[in-house]
Amino acid sequence: MGFVFCCLRCGECCRGLMAREWSGLTLFPWEKHLFTGSKVYPYLGYGKSPRSPRFRIFLYRYVDPVCEKLRDDRCSIHETRPLVCRSYPFRYTQVGTDRVIYEAAPECKSIRATNPKGTWTKFPELYSSEEIGYHLKQFHLMKEPRWRYDHLSEAWTPYSGE
Repeated sequence: MGFVFCCLRCGECCRGLMAREWSGLTLFPWEKHLFTGSKVYPYLGYGKSPRSPRFRIFLYRYVDPVCEKLRDDRCSIHETRPLVCRSYPFRYTQVGTDRVIYEAAPECKSIRATNPKGTWTKFPELYSSEEIGYHLKQFHLMKEPRWRYDHLSEAWTPYSGE
């Protein structure tokens, strides 16, 4: 039997969102309505040009140091939270073209206590990580030009895949 991740409900995963390696929350287009529009920016897109009528936004990013849905160290939208939150504390990472690894979020206080041996195969959160990975793999396999949006400069730049 595998381990079950037992969240401490400390709310730390929802604080300091802009201070981590992967800053902000990535949102798929069907999830962006969950957050205040002024804090949600385009992140990844594809198409000939960002000005093209056929250009599509693939991912959005919620940009705020603390998640607006955090109330008394609890998620106020827990039942409808985005995939990135459902996958926490795991991160799907593509290594090269044929290898995938799952990383445990180093800032999560309970992940090490929950699973001291590092066996990640039985955590339900991995299914959400896999779904994110599936979508990202489709983005990386696209033949169309891909773009990344920088919300600070408010400009799209070519996406190199890194």
